[in-house]
Amino acid sequence: MTLINGDCVLVADQVADGSVDLLLTDLPYNISEDGAKPEWRDPVTGENKNTIHSQRFDENFESNWDTVSHEEFLNNLKNWSSMWFKKLRKGGSFAVFISDRYISYLWTIMEEQGFEPKRIFTWKKPAAVPFNRHVNPVSGCEYVLWGIRPDGDRTFNSDAVRGTMIERYSMADKVSSILYRYIKDDTTSNLKQCFESALRDAQELQNKLKHTDDVVHCVIPNTITYSGGSTKNKIHPTQKPIEVLRYFIELCSREGDTVFDPFAGSGSTGLAAKESNRKYILIEQDPKMFAKMSEQFNTLFN
Repeated sequence: MTLINGDCVLVADQVADGSVDLLLTDLPYNISEDGAKPEWRDPVTGENKNTIHSQRFDENFESNWDTVSHEEFLNNLKNWSSMWFKKLRKGGSFAVFISDRYISYLWTIMEEQGFEPKRIFTWKKPAAVPFNRHVNPVSGCEYVLWGIRPDGDRTFNSDAVRGTMIERYSMADKVSSILYRYIKDDTTSNLKQCFESALRDAQELQNKLKHTDDVVHCVIPNTITYSGGSTKNKIHPTQKPIEVLRYFIELCSREGDTVFDPFAGSGSTGLAAKESNRKYILIEQDPKMFAKMSEQFNTLFN
């Protein structure tokens, strides 16, 4: 475990070049300037009863990390990508959470640095907050740019033991698609019949899966669905679920590998790496957040 406080570019010399097997990080989305801060006032008490978090994500931090000009943010992406390329080993993978408006920019910038972006993963969130649902589609997904640093041995664990995370997610994707098809085509609202038909097809599918002994040769889609987890214990406004982070760790690294998160926030990437028996390097710029993250790990290890 390595925890570092500071601007990731300025303290990057504390991370050895070529020492990282997986870059897994949640970048600033640079969306807070236009972010909403809803208030729903009780007409009697005047109390703000809003239960939706403020979308000005950096308002309680020392720096405006999520509120910079478009040009400054693109320059940040270039500086960050340059640093990442030095730290990631040849053949290593990256998975970078990014806002929809900056996906193409990040793809181009990382490509110019020498990376090979391969896919955009979509993390679907069925329990997304129905904010402004009367006028806009619900923001029910987030995006992850995924790829490699070329010219080395790659890790992509699509062959997975039955019952492990990668196998379960792959199977869940197939089965949920089957059920979705029956429900969307059902005009009688007969959910019982839909589930029975889907179960029959899912069992048939399971019997046809390609495998060698207990190892299933999974087909990995560039989508994952996860809506679990409470927001009550979050210590960072954009904190990602440990299970979602662990999925990428299990898919793109091996036990004992090193996972690097230069925008560590609450430290969830480190917690996910620990659960998966990986080493981890976490950098967080904000002093108060770094103290909270460090306290979390001190409590965990003590």
